[in-house]
Parts: sequence; C-alpha cells; structure tokens
Amino acid sequence: MNYLKRNFLEYIKPLSWKETFGFWRENEANRTNWIKAYKNRGFNSWDDWRQTYAKQLGCEKLRWNLYKLVDPAEHIPSFYGGPYRTWVERFYGGKRIRKFSEIIELAEIQNHKEINSIANNFPKETVIIGLVVKKEIVVIEGMHRCCAIALISKNKKEIESNVFIALAEHPKNNLPVIGRVVKD
Repeated sequence: MNYLKRNFLEYIKPLSWKETFGFWRENEANRTNWIKAYKNRGFNSWDDWRQTYAKQLGCEKLRWNLYKLVDPAEHIPSFYGGPYRTWVERFYGGKRIRKFSEIIELAEIQNHKEINSIANNFPKETVIIGLVVKKEIVVIEGMHRCCAIALISKNKKEIESNVFIALAEHPKNNLPVIGRVVKD
C-alpha cells in the first residue's frame, strides 16, 4: 500500500474486521449520546446500528492493519473527516470529505464543547479507524478526537498520547455519504 511509504505510520500488526469493529465499539457503545442515537433510530443495540454504516463502506471485506501514528499532531490535520451526512451538511460545505485542518477553522468546531473537552484532556492512548482512499487517509471513527488533535496542533500545544489507527485500503475512489440510518 502506498501510504506505508510515509514515515508517520509505524506498523504494529494485522487486524480482523471483528477486532477493528471492537475498537469502534470501545470508543462509542457505552456513551450516553450514542445510546440515545441508536435507540432514536429504532435499533436495539449499538452494534446493529453501527454495522449498517460499516456495511455501506464495505468494511468487513477489507484487510485491516494497526499502526501507531508518529507525531499525530503533525499528521492528523492533513487527514480527512469521514463522509457522514451530518458532517457534510454542517461542516464540509457540501464536500464529501474535508481535511481536519479545514474543519477546525470553523467557529462552531473551535467552540464545540466536546471537542474542546477532549483537547484539554486527551486520552493517554486511543485508536481511531480510517480508510485509505486515493492515497489519502479518511477517518471513519474518531472524528471528535481528530478535530481535538487538529486544534491542539493549531494552538501549537503538545500531545503526549499514543495514537493508533486501524487502517484499510478502500478499493473505490469515492466513499458514499452515510448516516441517519433508521431501522425499518
């Protein structure tokens, strides 16, 4: 994979989709706002809800690997936010994806309570999930943490955390816009 030639990814190990989805679950499943979100959409569990997103992106068919990001504050701002309908409508100016360095220039993001809270108390270790699309990294899980890291970088602050990324190369040149899935 072409992105491996970049010096900011330190290979750790291969992952199954089940392991990768486990990172996603660990980051979201027990948070009140996500529980409310899946219940409001008619799903019985966080897994059922988020698997609909993963299926739209074809995640279960991809080959996943875990990497440690070397100097995440330098590199994450150049990653792209995932193609989530709400983000596209509110923060991307209608684009399908947008760089975190651009997203954090928006006043709404700079003043976002959760993003600022994360930036002020970043976890000592975290795993985000991304897809390589046309040689660029698109984050599909960890949007708020990546915005927080981009803000930390913008404000010239240090981040003393181990940031890992579960990453797979996506075979398509464009990802579909996903989100607001409601169970029938």
